Amino acid sequence: MIPTSEAITAYGFAGSILALMLIFAFIIHPVTRVLPFSVQAAVRGWVSGLAQSGFKVLINKAFEVELIGDKIDPNESAIVILNHSSSLDYPLVTTLAAEHGVGNNYFFFSHRRLIKLPTLPVMWSVWRANGNWTAPSHMLSYVFRDVPHKAPRSGPKWVVLFPEVNEFNPASHREHQLICCAAGAPLLKHLLYPRYPAFVQAVEYFRHSEITTVYDLTVQYQAVSRPFRKEVPTWREFICSRKLWKVTIIVNKHAITDIGNKPKAMQKWLEKTWYRKDHILEKRERKAK
Repeated sequence: MIPTSEAITAYGFAGSILALMLIFAFIIHPVTRVLPFSVQAAVRGWVSGLAQSGFKVLINKAFEVELIGDKIDPNESAIVILNHSSSLDYPLVTTLAAEHGVGNNYFFFSHRRLIKLPTLPVMWSVWRANGNWTAPSHMLSYVFRDVPHKAPRSGPKWVVLFPEVNEFNPASHREHQLICCAAGAPLLKHLLYPRYPAFVQAVEYFRHSEITTVYDLTVQYQAVSRPFRKEVPTWREFICSRKLWKVTIIVNKHAITDIGNKPKAMQKWLEKTWYRKDHILEKRERKAK
């Protein structure tokens, strides 16, 4: 099939974004690490802002996004948790932040650090690491230094976590099914079992800060022509397609004080949230058939 001029333009546009991310990962970021933190933050903000603008264009071109459930307040900072279906979850969240008053003030809590973009070194660390990672307790103020702990500054902020750590796919799902069977835990059909430590650490750290809310997002990708099939788009489809995919985001809003004060209570809350999320996805899949 001969590519259309629109597809070629999209490829070029997306290629520019990816090139920017690679340059940042391997050239700019290592250099800035020896500079003052304020300079590092400015460079990260500039690069991620450009990437966010590009992702927003591609998301709005490729996806029909449906947002249902609780309303996202554009004036409040929050911890955001969601199921991890695809690496496209990253541009999806950055676009959601841009369209709901957060702008470029989002941070992914991934493998003991806050990141703005999923650079290759970070993804390599996540792949090699144990899923039950936490940041060293004595380093928390350094890890979370981008997020003010008391008075709000420069608008609302999101701290985003993927409690499943890894993307959902047949291989990772089988592995988690075996782990759940061995532990006597109920099986999840559409999700991976959530890992607690990073979530508990984030909630404990921000409980007495400007962050008062936890948004639980349930994300479901569906091909418009094949709504009954469980699949996610590839990056090629994301770049080249026009409204061929539908993304449904179900929002559940919780006060951070309702999650519990002790780690055990937080773990139980997250587990129940994931079972409820799995039930929602199962119900929607049956309805699509």
